[in-house]
Amino acid sequence: MMGLLQKFRVSHFIVTRNVADQQHLLSPYIGILLPHIEELLPAYASGSIEDEALWTLLLEVLAKSYEVDDGGEYTHEPDMIDTNFPAFWTDSHHLKMIPLLTAQLPLFPTAPTPVSTAFASLAGSTTSTPVLKALNTSLCLATRSDESVVRMAALKCIDGVWEKQPDEMIQFVPETVSEFLSELLEDENSDVENMARKVLARIEGLTGSLKEYLE
Repeated sequence: MMGLLQKFRVSHFIVTRNVADQQHLLSPYIGILLPHIEELLPAYASGSIEDEALWTLLLEVLAKSYEVDDGGEYTHEPDMIDTNFPAFWTDSHHLKMIPLLTAQLPLFPTAPTPVSTAFASLAGSTTSTPVLKALNTSLCLATRSDESVVRMAALKCIDGVWEKQPDEMIQFVPETVSEFLSELLEDENSDVENMARKVLARIEGLTGSLKEYLE
């Protein structure tokens, strides 16, 4: 039964990824897939599922759904789309998804991580201050993990978020730089330190010198 359910889930993600580049087709599907996503992400975080291919596919579909969500939904007419609906990804959906995504940071550290892409796409899909603050705080707190792979993954996500949504993230400079990056610039792991310097350079490219936040 579990094997059949897994195949069913995989088929949903494969079909959705195949239509992901057709904006009006993906948005109606994500509402169907979200309960599975909300079940699968904690299962991966707990270690009860270790299928990296499905994990990657899941996060790719999630990221694409953020990128193309324009509020389109199916009408009562077959194969017709009505775009006069609110966007699927509301603040409440985003706020629920942030901790689920953050819990994925330790997973599959040697593979190119789709988590940073998902976080960046999420950030790019909203200008909501509560959502972006929750996202930023969650990632910043993850940089205090005892595991260097988690600190590195969190920094990569922060870098992607700032690249995708620079203007809206500037309001979080004091928290990001003063409270977290300032510590990471002296991290015991040289790779983490170098990544922190890369993130700082990206932010300073927007704001100018942030020396006062590092003292």
